[in-house]
Amino acid sequence: MRPASPWILFLQDFRADQSTKLKAKEVLSEASKKWRGMQAGEKAKYEEPAQALKAKYSEAMKSYKESGKQDAWKRDPERPKKPLTPFFKFMEEQRAAAGNPKEVVEITKSAGLKWKSLSESEKSRYAAGWAEAKEKYAAELQAYKDSGKEAKWEKRVGITALKEKMQVRIASKARTQKAKDANKAKLQKAKAVEKAKKAKETEKAKKAKETEKANPSTEQAKKAKGSTQVKKANAAVKKAKEAQKAKAKKAKEAEKVKKAKAAEKAKKAAVRSKAKAKAKV
Repeated sequence: MRPASPWILFLQDFRADQSTKLKAKEVLSEASKKWRGMQAGEKAKYEEPAQALKAKYSEAMKSYKESGKQDAWKRDPERPKKPLTPFFKFMEEQRAAAGNPKEVVEITKSAGLKWKSLSESEKSRYAAGWAEAKEKYAAELQAYKDSGKEAKWEKRVGITALKEKMQVRIASKARTQKAKDANKAKLQKAKAVEKAKKAKETEKAKKAKETEKANPSTEQAKKAKGSTQVKKANAAVKKAKEAQKAKAKKAKEAEKVKKAKAAEKAKKAAVRSKAKAKAKV
């Protein structure tokens, strides 16, 4: 990114100070007026850091150019040039005849229509030598690659590093997709097992129903047996309750007798005590 100029640095400060006072449309106009009215000494506050930023940018750009990465936007001058197709030969001729490079879109559109209207014999003039040039280009390109020049160029301009990074990304994506596919297969298998289990249970219930329908007496016997067992259990519970009740009643009566005997004994003791007291008198 290019370094900020003194004006841009000033504008940043102005916007920060005036953000709540001025409307967005007014900021640039007011800032411009203030900048034009500033003295050289006032502008130095922004010119000095701008110079430092520019120097830093120049150093970074120099390193960038020396690394060869800038050349990645260009083609290797040693790489064989691809021959023009018959259509592009015709297009080149039309552009040269037009003479106005500003009307590229109109020229291209017009040339495309003209090319479609040409007969095969007219097109053959532009196709002459195309097959031979194409074969020659393929051979030269293969020789260029085999010589190691392509690999050397790609390494120099950083294309090799980008390709390696892309391969790592592709491999990572493939691993992620593989894990997703495995998880999906696992879920599908679990669903299939659950479905088979339910189907088995449904089939078992269906067979049991069919068996019950075919042998109703057996089922009735089971029900009758179950009913008898319930009755016996209820009778046993009732008998136990009655026994408990009788036991409680007996215990209550025994307690009553015990209390009566104790009262009788106390009464007799009182009579004897009274008689002894009279005898002493």
